[in-house]
Amino acid sequence: IRTRLMAVFATLALGLGISGLVAPSASAAGEFIATPNGMVGMQQEIVFRAPSLAGQVATIGFVSGGISNAGQTAVNSQGFGSLAWTPTSAGSWTISGLGNAAAIGSTTINVVPMPTQTYALVPNLVQTNVTNRITVVVSALDGVIAPSGTVTLRNQNQNVIGTGTLSPSTGTTSTANVQWTPAIGETVTASYTPASTAFTAST
Repeated sequence: IRTRLMAVFATLALGLGISGLVAPSASAAGEFIATPNGMVGMQQEIVFRAPSLAGQVATIGFVSGGISNAGQTAVNSQGFGSLAWTPTSAGSWTISGLGNAAAIGSTTINVVPMPTQTYALVPNLVQTNVTNRITVVVSALDGVIAPSGTVTLRNQNQNVIGTGTLSPSTGTTSTANVQWTPAIGETVTASYTPASTAFTAST
């Protein structure tokens, strides 16, 4: 039974175009739930089989530390179902059936942070002892979530010359405006400190 189940699982994964799936723990009745390891902000598919729920609605739960949420989806006549899910934080996530779907069990995956890029947009012509506004832009490299956290400006001596808190701008980009009063020969470097494990730091 297990061999046939894993063959069905592999066929289903191939049909859905999913690679790197975390192998489920199959029950004697053929229930399973599985999905690949993921990345924050990137949508992925949860696939499962629950023959006893054919034609019904299944509830799938997602838990990571103190974060928990759930989604519902229909189960087809063959007992298979799928659900789109977007991780919002990095770390270990346990995905399981809830309520009448508890029999499909659970699977645990690892979600990694989304990489970022940070840019400091400095005015082209500045004067010493005159305050200027620097816009710091932090962008996630992909996904659907904009970075959150703070940015710090440092000069060539690594002295802090300004800080700011990011606000979502467009799509996967956030910005912060920081006041800067330059000294002669001063250079500026911006660094991003994430508010959580969802994103990587960048400079």
